[in-house]
Amino acid sequence: MKLTKLPFKTSCKPILGLQLVVWKIVFSVMVFSAVTAQTGAEFSIQRDDQKITITQADEATSASGAKFIPPRAKDCEEGLRLGSFYAPGEYRVSTKINDSLLLSNIVLVKVPDETDNEEKLELLGGGAEFTDSLCPVVEASPLALVRLIEGATDILGSKFNYDNADGISRLTGPVTLTRDSEKQEDQLSATAGSLFFDTNEDVKVLEDGVTLEAGGRSSTAETVEWNEQAGIAILRGSPAKSTMGTDVVSGKEIKYFLDTNEVEVLGAIEATFDF
Repeated sequence: MKLTKLPFKTSCKPILGLQLVVWKIVFSVMVFSAVTAQTGAEFSIQRDDQKITITQADEATSASGAKFIPPRAKDCEEGLRLGSFYAPGEYRVSTKINDSLLLSNIVLVKVPDETDNEEKLELLGGGAEFTDSLCPVVEASPLALVRLIEGATDILGSKFNYDNADGISRLTGPVTLTRDSEKQEDQLSATAGSLFFDTNEDVKVLEDGVTLEAGGRSSTAETVEWNEQAGIAILRGSPAKSTMGTDVVSGKEIKYFLDTNEVEVLGAIEATFDF
């Protein structure tokens, strides 16, 4: 009997094809797992000695429609790798910056391809759908807001942007603020056009026409520097003004004591009192 020697490539082709199929399946499973494994998903950004941590709530599972994609999607925005946290419903993704906790439905993590420590964060309320390329289609909702909590202060706005290159962030408005008090009548409420947040110095400034109401006192200012830890706010304007009944004080700077709703004019004083 004469044996015919088959060419090596004849027996190798189907094996190679099988290997490619297997690798495709493995890669697809890896991508699917990254998208569906939601519980406790976490991502951190470091800047000097500051650490910003984004965490998906444990109850935000795939069954609820939640998604987590590490920052590796390259086809969403040129020059960036994009990561996405999404949890539908009431504020299910938390972002911790210093003593402030931000809650939102969506957090987009944008990482430049060729630079370090220049990540950008975008926090939104609303819904998101994901394509096969892992790029979210975001539908922001004016009813689903971004929430910032620090101590007794609770602030709502429409979108929060953070830039790790300089540590500066901004909550776009309209912004509404409430601060709890032991006495309901002393609870403070405020409105502003936006909130500036310098995370390096942990400084927050309400901007674009600010109004404050608490305990019968009404105040207006162009900007208000808010210091929750110290329990004071600095109202600035041309002039800033605070009214309690028929008593009116005004000046370029007014110190507002958040726990007592009392005020002190810094610098030149203009005041009107009825006795």
